[in-house]
Amino acid sequence: MTEVLWGALLLRLAFLPLMPGLTDDPFRYIWDGMLQWEGINPYKFVPSASELEAFQDNTLYQELNSPDYYSIYPPISQLFFALGALFYDGNWVLPYYVLKAVFVTAECAGVLLLARLTTARNVLLYAWNPLVLIETAGQGHTEALL
Repeated sequence: MTEVLWGALLLRLAFLPLMPGLTDDPFRYIWDGMLQWEGINPYKFVPSASELEAFQDNTLYQELNSPDYYSIYPPISQLFFALGALFYDGNWVLPYYVLKAVFVTAECAGVLLLARLTTARNVLLYAWNPLVLIETAGQGHTEALL
């Protein structure tokens, strides 16, 4: 089991430096978190709303894939988005990596829990799964929090 867990950790660390190339969801995570720090409820307005015009002239807004849609992310996720956005200074890169680090840490905790509940084979099937690695450590999706 030890080799499986070390392998899982090393694989996640290998994927961690990747930039978002398969998804643009992390931009929405940072956007929602930024709004929270501005005292704005991320569920209240769509990003393209005239009430948010002051925030629409930055790169982050330009990267959003759904500026005409309300946020779909649950409140617990929003707390993590606020944590990442704490590091937002007009550049999305640092908040993106902060969020990924948090997500990977949460997922590693999940892998450790899984290791206590099942066999090494089952842990390996999940923890070394390329789809899981790409979507969580590689692209920074929130599924790691589940």
